[in-house]
Amino acid sequence: MSQADLLALVVGILHELGIPHMVVGAHASSLHGEPRSTHDVDMVIDLAPAKIDALAERFEPTRYYISKSALREGRMANVIDLQTGDKLDLFLLQDDPHSQLAMNRRQPAEIMGVAVDVSSPEDTILAKLTWDKLCGGSERQRTDITQILRIRGASLDDGYLRQQAEIAGTIEIWLDLRASVQTNNETNDRNA
Repeated sequence: MSQADLLALVVGILHELGIPHMVVGAHASSLHGEPRSTHDVDMVIDLAPAKIDALAERFEPTRYYISKSALREGRMANVIDLQTGDKLDLFLLQDDPHSQLAMNRRQPAEIMGVAVDVSSPEDTILAKLTWDKLCGGSERQRTDITQILRIRGASLDDGYLRQQAEIAGTIEIWLDLRASVQTNNETNDRNA
């Protein structure tokens, strides 16, 4: 089984159980920006407490590890293929307005040949801005953001980005990164 097979298995189980989900993190930023390597898949799931046991029971315990206690406690839970070491990280959807909005804005996409829902380009940027702020500045997060900006550019909903970045307290980082990409694009246009 490969990482793609594990993703397909998890997505299939989530669909069977009617659990809304979206791919986030490096796979989302690679889809919306420049591809980069990553070792696992991050997903946000909207998991009702009543479905925790049903979800965990779908994974054969001699083949897969998943922590019911992590899911019950609202922590990140790994789905690990014990034969291959491949893993997928499940994050529970937070009960705040932006997280709910991001889930509602998810988009269909294909990752590793698997049909999935993925966070929108704007919500991917907003999540990376938050991680950048929490880390006190992260070159990886900023690089992912600038790559999405370079590729998606004018198609991004700037009003939504500004509003949500203002609410999250990341507006200054957003405006600086956006201005930097615009300056680089203008310089490249003049030199072309």
